Amino acid sequence: MKTFSFGKCTMKKKPLKAVVATVRYAGFEFEGLRLPDSTYAIGIPQVVDLLARDINGFRPSKNTASRDFKRILGKRFRPSKIATELDNAKINVIGIETFGLLMIQLAIRGNEVAQAIAEASVTTTLEMAYDIAFNNKQKLEEYQARHEARVQGKLTRRSLTDAIQDYIKANADTLSDKYERFVYNNCSNAVNRIIFGRSAKKLKESWNCTELRDAMTSEELSHVDSVERLAVRLIDELGYEPFSAVKEAGNRLLIKQINR
Repeated sequence: MKTFSFGKCTMKKKPLKAVVATVRYAGFEFEGLRLPDSTYAIGIPQVVDLLARDINGFRPSKNTASRDFKRILGKRFRPSKIATELDNAKINVIGIETFGLLMIQLAIRGNEVAQAIAEASVTTTLEMAYDIAFNNKQKLEEYQARHEARVQGKLTRRSLTDAIQDYIKANADTLSDKYERFVYNNCSNAVNRIIFGRSAKKLKESWNCTELRDAMTSEELSHVDSVERLAVRLIDELGYEPFSAVKEAGNRLLIKQINR
């Protein structure tokens, strides 16, 4: 620690520390950092905790995370060490630009959390750019709500897909090729009919879009996520046939149909 002398008085310079705040991002909460130069960062331990929510894919260990991330990003991985206002012990941190690059690379490697964050981030950023171009002053809160709902919906959607795949594998001897070919589409349309009363084809025509979930509001995305999340539980825990599970989820949740 540096010291400065003024006559008989000696003053110690306080070490620079990062300011900590709770960041809500993509449906998750973690400690975000503002560095002394006013740039933003995230601690490596927080990155590890975030990625660990994917139970199937790549999950780094806190003991080897920096080495693993260095192997993935090469020279683009530029960690630094800094203490925070919560703890004098220094931790490894990366800037949010590096964090974004890491999410892209881990998404390619199959980490479902990283995939959901990367995909939803691209969509949200493009929507903001388009809104600026067309002078659509949408509130920041709505962007955040849509982003979180979109990410959580993607994670649940992958879980529903996995649940259907597991059901097919477990019942392969009794299921026809036609069933396996159409079950995913049938389940998707069942969700759409529960919430909107129409098939995907009709909704795309009505909304003039190619990707339904990109056209949904945060409230609509939340309803879709609720139905699919409960359907996964019914398939995994009670052995429901997937299409029946989706219909049962809709019956149990008593969701009021949305007309637009």
